[in-house]
Amino acid sequence: MSNLKIKSWPSNLGWHFKITLEKPDGYFEYNVTMDKDFYSRLSTTAHPERVIEKCFECLMEKEPAHQIMKEFDVGTIERYSPGLMAQVQEKLAKDQEEF
Repeated sequence: MSNLKIKSWPSNLGWHFKITLEKPDGYFEYNVTMDKDFYSRLSTTAHPERVIEKCFECLMEKEPAHQIMKEFDVGTIERYSPGLMAQVQEKLAKDQEEF
């Protein structure tokens, strides 16, 4: 079981996020950015923090927390994990269907 906390603040180009992840095997911190252009291409009404939450859910399904880059821009994630953003969009769509 893990505990994911996300703090965000806006920037001129989008958002900055500080993510903390507590797991039985350790405590991890990440600094992530997401620009407005990338967010708009996702075609979602989900809050940017929700997008980041789903990104981390998908990342943790693929690799252990200690292997996730400590700092990255969400728009570059496909370079390191092909298909990840498609999974994120599926999770976001599923969330919206439930409401």
